[in-house]
Amino acid sequence: MRRALRGAGLGIVGLLLLAALWGALARIGWRLPTGNGEVIGHHGVLTTLGALGALIALERAVASGWWWAFAAPFAAALGALALLAGAPVGLGRGLLLAGGVVLALVLVRLAASQPSPHGAALALGGALWVGAVLVWWGTGSVVRAVPWLAGFLVVTIAAERLELSRLRGLGGRARAGFVAALLVLLLGLGVSLASFGAGLRVVGASLLGLALWLAANDVARRTVSTGGLTRFMALALLAGYGWLGVAGALWLAAGERVGLVRDAMLHACSSAS
Repeated sequence: MRRALRGAGLGIVGLLLLAALWGALARIGWRLPTGNGEVIGHHGVLTTLGALGALIALERAVASGWWWAFAAPFAAALGALALLAGAPVGLGRGLLLAGGVVLALVLVRLAASQPSPHGAALALGGALWVGAVLVWWGTGSVVRAVPWLAGFLVVTIAAERLELSRLRGLGGRARAGFVAALLVLLLGLGVSLASFGAGLRVVGASLLGLALWLAANDVARRTVSTGGLTRFMALALLAGYGWLGVAGALWLAAGERVGLVRDAMLHACSSAS
């Protein structure tokens, strides 16, 4: 049963990833059939929560071994498919919210059963997914939810790297730096609810801080000197941290600016993820 769920989940995630990429190409001007156009309008959500979010939720469902945890990736995938098909936006948002809530419950339960800094950070990432959908729902604007979506992806990836970085025997100062970056992120998200531009700058500072922390403490610094696939993965991770630093610097400098600068802000963060 679990093998079938994994296979179906991966197939749907692959479809959503292709749809998100199709929408990205159409958005930059390629003449591609887009049906009712929703693949363009919901490109960001399809990428973050539909493809990457469902994949992360599927990974956690498999790791937990709990059958009910598979509700998270499938609810997220169904929500993204509903948006893609032109169904009422409320239906898509509701399914994405349900997926985020289930994932958050899975991560909180895992963190409670095996308390650890990376487990708590993963649970925070799940909560940011829920927060992103609620902000989108409350404001009616996906743009207002962007820092929450970015926070979900970045915190989730950083938490997973924190887990692996235990092999380096991180000291108290390094762990404190990681916690400080997360606290600045939460501060920025809170500020963005009242002043979006100011909040983006604070979030940018936290992204820059996380990029510097990962570049300094990630085990990839050690494995990059090996060979084969391990070296390739280390190079990819270090390149991602570079893009995260670029994203953080852009967010910090540009704030709420629109146009090409905002596109660069968003896609630098996507490249990091």
